[in-house]
Amino acid sequence: MNKRILSLVLALALLLGCGMMTTASAYTTMYLYARTGHTVNVRSEPSTAGGSSTVLAMAPIGTAVQVLEFMNNGWSVISWGNGIAYVMTEFLSDSPGGGGGYTPVVESDKEKAMDSLMNELKTYSRVASPFTIYPNPNRASGFVNFRLVPVQYGKEFYRVYASNALTVLGQTRNWYQVEDNNTGVIGYIVKSLVTVVN
Repeated sequence: MNKRILSLVLALALLLGCGMMTTASAYTTMYLYARTGHTVNVRSEPSTAGGSSTVLAMAPIGTAVQVLEFMNNGWSVISWGNGIAYVMTEFLSDSPGGGGGYTPVVESDKEKAMDSLMNELKTYSRVASPFTIYPNPNRASGFVNFRLVPVQYGKEFYRVYASNALTVLGQTRNWYQVEDNNTGVIGYIVKSLVTVVN
């Protein structure tokens, strides 16, 4: 295994192993998000059923919350007031503007991520002559995920927008390895979500 592949495998292992397990790193800040409506129910128990689970608050979308744990039943534990409360994990986003519900990485996804990464790296090649591309978002939020490694699983490195020029340095079957012209950061972007400048 050459140094490039080894470094990417180690990077993925760090991404999947630090703060992205079903247990959140202590006090992970996230934001309430909903595709419809303007509020998210914060509950006393991880359930929408009546009885012991009551709505403690109808919090506005965009509210910052401290996530203590991602549960395996679709709920997350958050710090609320002087105690804890629960929200459905699909109503959490890692950015104030939302753009999609959050899905924590679980063990089975980590295995898929490693398999996917190794398969992609087998097809990697440098481009003979670097060229420019622009993100072509397929979502209303207007961004494309810019990732540290060429794999869909896990959190994005950061986000790039349609006006953000990227220089292609290499490619795999499904990804371009690019340098962000604004920051100099090198990462990966899915080929299907870009416009190539001739």
